[in-house]
Amino acid sequence: MWPRPKDLVTVHKQPPQSNDVAPGRNKAILQLADSSSIVLDDLDTGMLAQQGSTKVLKLINGQLTYHAAAGHDHQILYNVISTPRGGQYQVILPDGSKVWLNAASSLRFPTAFAGKERNVTLTGEAYFEIAPDRNMPFKVQAGDTKVEVLGTQFNIMAYSDEDMINTTLLDGAVRVSTSSGRPGEGLKLQPGQQARSYMGSATITAHEVDTESVVAWKNGMFLFDGNDVLTIMRQIERWYDVEVHYAGKAPEGHYSGTIGRDKSLMKVLRILEESDLKFKIEGKNLTVL
Repeated sequence: MWPRPKDLVTVHKQPPQSNDVAPGRNKAILQLADSSSIVLDDLDTGMLAQQGSTKVLKLINGQLTYHAAAGHDHQILYNVISTPRGGQYQVILPDGSKVWLNAASSLRFPTAFAGKERNVTLTGEAYFEIAPDRNMPFKVQAGDTKVEVLGTQFNIMAYSDEDMINTTLLDGAVRVSTSSGRPGEGLKLQPGQQARSYMGSATITAHEVDTESVVAWKNGMFLFDGNDVLTIMRQIERWYDVEVHYAGKAPEGHYSGTIGRDKSLMKVLRILEESDLKFKIEGKNLTVL
């Protein structure tokens, strides 16, 4: 049984620190079909590339979008958009589906959808808003987990340093299956449910969850809901691009609270320290004391 969650409280203003770390921001690399790469961070708006009959554009709000020409037999080319640690990005796919990528994540997708399915591959974490098309189901492959969609909003977390792959449904319906499961098997989720699966396991379980905490990252927040220190620090590592170390055993206990992801690392740590945690920063190394 968990100890009672400790609440994170608002911190008093602290003097500036010379070894502070800025929060993450919109930055990503786009790999084109010919393996050339475009750094998206500070590019001007407008057309970035032509992929077959599809134009790749950067919008004024920083989004990446794909415009496939109507009435063309599209050549199937694949692009990969990747965010580093300390980065996030949004892409609008050729069918109008929207994808928000969290830090240290990548999405592989075709520059035009054709055939009977819309298939993409995810590593890391992303939030999806899928354009409905009953004649062409949307499928996401994330590790051993496959998510099949008709039109819906959901979040997938599939980081390699996490124990499980979590698929959380906010609206609509999805079916979640694993590569090691039997053909045709899968777990259908209802809004508010999360499917959890371990890598290499055919077992998937459904759980009721607080969807607000799951997608808090997309809305610019850390929302901890009874999380342990190890889980919290993995999020800190990805967003601030730091290496977390522990001076001995990781502190026990579980913590709850909300912190804006626009705060510098030092401000976030000061808030965490109100719950009896202690830290030391040396460059890109963060030690939990």
